[in-house]
Amino acid sequence: MGEREITPKADIYALGCVLYEMLTAEPPFTGATAQAIIARVMTEEPRSLTLQRKTIPPHVEAAVRCALQKLPADRFGSAAQFAEALAHPEMMRTPAGTAAHAAPASGGARTWKRRAGTALPWALFGLAALAALWLWRRAAPAPVSRYSVALAEGQGMQSGQGPRVAISPDGSRIVYLGPGEGGGRLWVRDRDRLDARPIVGTEGAISPFFSPDGQRVGFYTVTPLRLKVVSLTGEPPVTAADSGIDWDGGSWGPDDYIYSDSPDGLVRVRPGGGPIERVTRLDSTRKEVSHNYPDVLPNGRGAVFTIWYGAGNSADHAIGVVDLRTGRHTTLVRGVYARYVRGGYLAYVTADGTLLVAPFDQGRLQLTGPGTALAEGVSVRGFGYVDLAVSRTGTLFYLAGGASGSAFDLVWVRRNGSVEVVDSGTYDAPALAPDGRHLAVTVAQGGDQQVWVRALPAGPMSKLTFEGNANTRPTWTPDGRSVTYTSNRSGTRQQFTQRADGSAPAVLQLQHPREVLEAQWSRDGRWLVYRNGAMPAADILAVQPGRDTTPVALVATRFAERAPALSPDARWLAYVSDESGQSEVYVRPFPDAARAKWQVSLHGGTEPLWAHSGRELFYRDPSGAVVSAVVTSQPTFAVVRQAVLFPGSTFAVDDSHHEYDISPDDQRFLMVRERGGGERSDLIVVENWLEELREKVGRR
Repeated sequence: MGEREITPKADIYALGCVLYEMLTAEPPFTGATAQAIIARVMTEEPRSLTLQRKTIPPHVEAAVRCALQKLPADRFGSAAQFAEALAHPEMMRTPAGTAAHAAPASGGARTWKRRAGTALPWALFGLAALAALWLWRRAAPAPVSRYSVALAEGQGMQSGQGPRVAISPDGSRIVYLGPGEGGGRLWVRDRDRLDARPIVGTEGAISPFFSPDGQRVGFYTVTPLRLKVVSLTGEPPVTAADSGIDWDGGSWGPDDYIYSDSPDGLVRVRPGGGPIERVTRLDSTRKEVSHNYPDVLPNGRGAVFTIWYGAGNSADHAIGVVDLRTGRHTTLVRGVYARYVRGGYLAYVTADGTLLVAPFDQGRLQLTGPGTALAEGVSVRGFGYVDLAVSRTGTLFYLAGGASGSAFDLVWVRRNGSVEVVDSGTYDAPALAPDGRHLAVTVAQGGDQQVWVRALPAGPMSKLTFEGNANTRPTWTPDGRSVTYTSNRSGTRQQFTQRADGSAPAVLQLQHPREVLEAQWSRDGRWLVYRNGAMPAADILAVQPGRDTTPVALVATRFAERAPALSPDARWLAYVSDESGQSEVYVRPFPDAARAKWQVSLHGGTEPLWAHSGRELFYRDPSGAVVSAVVTSQPTFAVVRQAVLFPGSTFAVDDSHHEYDISPDDQRFLMVRERGGGERSDLIVVENWLEELREKVGRR
């Protein structure tokens, strides 16, 4: 402030400034510009501490004011004197008890004009120095830091649907999908700690996301389907929605709405619950199947999200943006996942695992320049699942692995868990012919899902279906000559049957006012058991083709019933229901299913299939493990014992349909293994990358 000689008295002044701000939360002098602050320092006295906080002792205020005297000679002679004055109230009081300065003035007081005249050149010099320092800091930004964060043993990231990691807005903590009893649950890890801790009440959770204040986390459960909110301070979760939503990612907007995907587009709902409000609608003219992974922009004007065009892989996605005022959405660029980055950028991941960043105008909802690659090897799992998060402060988290996760291995798994790879590709819902010599499987290519047939063990693959773009979930007729599958070729998804060698066109096997999404033949061919309606409104019915086409309602309640499986002797029907609050496997008599009911799974279960012997019922537990339930029917149905055959965290799971089949000898399981899936322990962290981003991308 114009002093020609810098002495320890300057440190006393600085220490007084720090103590003043510690006590009042504001510096002793403030202003809109550096010039304004300098003027106030030279002409004004700091506001009284005790007027701002009555609990501050008078001797503390007296000590601080002494340290802030404008003349160095009027301040304490040393930091030791300052400390003594704070510790001993009597040093700062006159005999009359009023606060006084501890250090006497010496040398006389200079006038304001003299001080201002000598201070002005030095003030200008100081401003120039500050400007130079600012320019230097701009020219020499903090270096980009890239490193991996290892999750502790037993706390690793688990397989699951949707994005599995979220970062708080301030970048101080992460939430991720970790291990839990009977499956996964959410864990939170503060970045200054080595261990994570589980979040109570989040068992079965997927797709976490943070509230704007970083104190709450939104997430989904699939069984039953729920959108929930949990506080990180220990309060139990609350349900925001139990219908009208899907589970592939959410975003908490600045308007205090949670934005979610749904079967018909994006929707929004209040965190405490309430009506579901429509945000986007699928554009059937562009063959849009779903809108996923929304990210509401900071200005609240719009939201970016992923558009899926219906293939069972990650190659058929695009990044879109919706104007929240009009509900209209447009396509921005090809990609599987996108997040807004402060400063006016859009970070998005392509199907091959490349992270690109492009300048983006959130006011006009437009990209203003091309994308620039910043990283490669971002993990892209099946159906475009990406584990990537960006904090409001710019810290980037992602799971490495590249696009290998976008394909799958078709594998044989023995009862002891040993694996033999059959083939690699974008496979789904494998089904073995009755003799085990042929395979029907869904293959996703581009925007289509088609059924292919293959001779085992290493025969050629032949494409069976050509009409429609969603042909899936094949099952064989009892004679092994034809395949029945779900197809949308007639507009809505119904059941068609076609010769496995492709020698005859497909015929409509079953049509229902509601969509028919899966079916299975009885071994004698008399019955076709099927599920109509999507979750959460799904029922199980049966017909007798060629005899009586009148549907027989087997299990039709207000709950979601799916994955029907008939025993080889057609006496028992196994299926999945969420009537208990979570998915469990049940068995009923067939065809008179109303006579009795037995629960088979103990703590959650999906995907039941009968052994060819009829003496075992297999199913998947919440962790994906394959469980064998030995059963008997004498004198009535009963479960004799159960045992986990092998863990299943690396194998694809489908809550609504079986994702595996069983060899005729009941010794091997044909399963789909997601490459890049399973437990992962390391996350890549990138800090200070916004400066690098500006250098590479710039502002347009």
